[in-house]
Amino acid sequence: AFAVSMSLYLLGLVYLKTKKLKYQISNIKYLSRYSLFFILILTIGTPYTPSFTQILNSKYRTNSLISSTQSPISDLGGTDSGEIRKIVWRGSIDIWKRYPIFGSGVETFAYSYYLDRPVEHNLVSEWDFLYNKAHNEFLNFLATTGVVGLLSYLLIILGFLVSSIQYLISKKNRQSSYLILGFISGYIALAISNFFGFSTVAVSLLFFLYPAFFIVLTKKELPASKLANSPDIKQIIFIVITLLTTSYLLMSVFTKWLADYQFAKAKNYISEGYLSEGIELLNTAITLSPNEAVFYNQLSVASGKMAINLAQNSEPQEKLVSQFTEQALLASNITLSLNPVHNNFYKTRSRLFITLSQLNPEFLLEAKSIVKQAILLAPTDAELYYYLSNIELALGETDRGINSLEKSIELKANYGSARLALAEQYELLEKFEKAKEQYQYILEKINPEDRVIREKLEQLEK
Repeated sequence: AFAVSMSLYLLGLVYLKTKKLKYQISNIKYLSRYSLFFILILTIGTPYTPSFTQILNSKYRTNSLISSTQSPISDLGGTDSGEIRKIVWRGSIDIWKRYPIFGSGVETFAYSYYLDRPVEHNLVSEWDFLYNKAHNEFLNFLATTGVVGLLSYLLIILGFLVSSIQYLISKKNRQSSYLILGFISGYIALAISNFFGFSTVAVSLLFFLYPAFFIVLTKKELPASKLANSPDIKQIIFIVITLLTTSYLLMSVFTKWLADYQFAKAKNYISEGYLSEGIELLNTAITLSPNEAVFYNQLSVASGKMAINLAQNSEPQEKLVSQFTEQALLASNITLSLNPVHNNFYKTRSRLFITLSQLNPEFLLEAKSIVKQAILLAPTDAELYYYLSNIELALGETDRGINSLEKSIELKANYGSARLALAEQYELLEKFEKAKEQYQYILEKINPEDRVIREKLEQLEK
């Protein structure tokens, strides 16, 4: 993006300088100056582009070829980002096929993607991350806002580019033309960057500021007499309404920030083991912002832990245990009522029921039901089948537990935890050859240095 924008800017400067000019000495000096600048970039490179020497260097080209073809895990331990993007982009197009006109909804990619998540996503290093963007702004608009949203986005880009280029060609004001040329080059760079990523706050700000700067630079100036006039009553009313609305919105933003601040403090307290203080801060955050599902989700986890801790005391307080159990269940119910399509909330709820099963084994049945609901939302998530297998095995449903583990491995062949659990189940059933197959796979394909697995395999062979 940097190289393209710089090249466009230099070419535009050459065009503006050479337009309607013959080969004058001043023009030749100008061309020489920027030619030297361009040669300097090619010679030493930039933070974003390789130098000419690196491009020609066979070692550089070889490393680039290796990094682009190795699959799926690179030498640094992570999957190449290009490979991940291709998988996510494919899922984005599948979302659009389900919602072609208006998309799945603004900022709903994190919810809609998991129904169309390709199975190959399980094999990348970031397989269990929450993807809330398509890592391609154009496909993100297509998936979440459909054809209508993508066309609107493209019209803004094309409208600005066409208008600004027409201005450069037709106008004689060279001073503003140089600045507008910079806006055009930068705007194209933003589009290239957004094609391989998504708009951050700064990028989104520039996306709308560049056209705004262009409009300000090219608009006709108002007469001085008109500017000197005092505002009329309509303008005063409009200013007052604007100030009141702005004040209200700023207060709303501050309240949201304060709630998030309390939430962050609560998470720190809970991670340090201060559950009661963390729960108190979570309730404060919920009071400030009562419609945030993530606040209730965290409250359910903390309350569940608190109930278990109280029950395990030397002198258990049954009333408090019951209160925190009810609070955990209520918070979990509110979480799903506020957001019934977030996969992570279902995982948290299932873990909550597994935790509370220490108080009442019947909660395991609830956990099993929740995981099955989550699988309907994310049918290719191997982790959900692993959760389901743990619950089924805890319930004594050995055959179903083994089937769930096999399904988990089918979706994610390099799932070490699932293969280990499956091998242990085969051992218990005295299916030693099948157990050996799982251990051998772990050593050969997942973790050759795992001493525990190697010892287990040696014991089976003996």
